[in-house]
Amino acid sequence: MKEALAVFPENVWLNIHLKGGAELGKKTTEVVLKEGRIKQSFLACGEEAAAAAKTVTTEIMICNMERQRDRAVYVSETIEKKSIFIQLLKRRGTQELEQEISVLKRNDIRVNYCCTDAPEEVKTLFESGVDFILVNELSIMLDVAAAAGVKPLQ
Repeated sequence: MKEALAVFPENVWLNIHLKGGAELGKKTTEVVLKEGRIKQSFLACGEEAAAAAKTVTTEIMICNMERQRDRAVYVSETIEKKSIFIQLLKRRGTQELEQEISVLKRNDIRVNYCCTDAPEEVKTLFESGVDFILVNELSIMLDVAAAAGVKPLQ
C-alpha cells in the first residue's frame, strides 16, 4: 500500500475501499498515518474495519459502506455514526435522491455516487450536490465534469 500511496499527488482525495474486517482497517490506517496521508484519505469500509481504524487515530475519515436494504436507514445511520462520506448506489428516482442529498449535506456528509457513464446523469448529479461520481469512462466524464463547473486538478 505504501507504494500505491507514493504515486498519488497530495492534493487529491484517496478513496481507499477496504474489503475486510478489523485487522485490515487497523493496518491500513497505520500506513496512511505513517505516510502522512491522513488529511486526504478516507476508508470506504464496513463497521468492523471502521471501528478498528478509529483505535489507531480518530482523524481517519470513514465512508460508511454498511448498506441497508432500506436507504433511509442507511442515510440516518451514516448521520448517526458521523461518517464523513456516504456512497449511494443508483436505485432511486431523481426527486428521492435530491431529498437524500439535501439531508446529507445539512449534516456535512460528502456524497459519493456509484455508478454512471451517462453524461446527462453526471450533470444532474453534480447539480444535485453529489461530490464524487464513480465512472468507467473517465476521459469522457472529465469533459462533462468540466462543463458542470468542476475544475480539473493542476
